[in-house]
Amino acid sequence: MGKEEMDGQQAKEKRSYVRADFSFRVELRMLSTEEYRLMRKRLGHGRPEKALMKFGDTADEGFRNTAVDPCLVDFLVHMDEKLDRILARLSGATENPPSANDGTGLNIGGDGMMVRIDHPVDPGQIVQASLFLSRMPLVFMDLFGEVIRVEPVTQGGRTFYHTGIRFLDIDINDREKIISCVFQSQREAIRKKRFARVEEG
Repeated sequence: MGKEEMDGQQAKEKRSYVRADFSFRVELRMLSTEEYRLMRKRLGHGRPEKALMKFGDTADEGFRNTAVDPCLVDFLVHMDEKLDRILARLSGATENPPSANDGTGLNIGGDGMMVRIDHPVDPGQIVQASLFLSRMPLVFMDLFGEVIRVEPVTQGGRTFYHTGIRFLDIDINDREKIISCVFQSQREAIRKKRFARVEEG
């Protein structure tokens, strides 16, 4: 491998490790190793396309002048979630649907994410994660991951569990959507800081 190819590969790896701290909805479904294997076999190497609108580096510019009813967005997301549950019951992969754990994403990058959930899970647990990353444009993804660490955190008298998840066999297109979402979040944070400085000045 030449120097240019090595530099290009290193740049891609650095890009995939870029993370952003922002809040997003997550639903984790616990899978056994056998359930994961059967689902991967049934679905093929890649997951079905779950992003309902294209998300690119300039997506915020394209949607700034587009009128989308927020109620319609919520309706589509809820319908998608219900269809996922129905398909899970009909898939035949298991007699019972996998247990679910609703949570809040704390940060995400191309290689994994940190989520806050109410109940602990064991490191090594395989999960199917449904992510609602962005409202405008609408980005809803379905990925597989492995729990790599769990840290209990007490907030307001309640105990939550910060759970680190490494994505498994993530499709390159899904990875790019996540990275684009990360860059979008970073741009919005910079804009807010600049706006705050202007107001203070």
